Amino acid sequence: MRELAPLTCLVITLYDKPNAPACPHHEHGDLIDAIEAHVGAPAAACMLEHLEHIEATLNFEVVKDASPDIEAVFS
Repeated sequence: MRELAPLTCLVITLYDKPNAPACPHHEHGDLIDAIEAHVGAPAAACMLEHLEHIEATLNFEVVKDASPDIEAVFS
């Protein structure tokens, strides 16, 4: 998780589709509730659903000759 969380944030920052929330707040709450309840299968299902939702909101289309806006990435 220590490696996954910052990498996921970076990927979301770089490839997030405009106007598409990558992380609905209820998904985080559902995942935390499942972890706190010590229920492995539901926690794993929540995590998988959350990661799939994030993946669905990403846009990996390559734009030729487009330089990344480093200032926007870190603001």
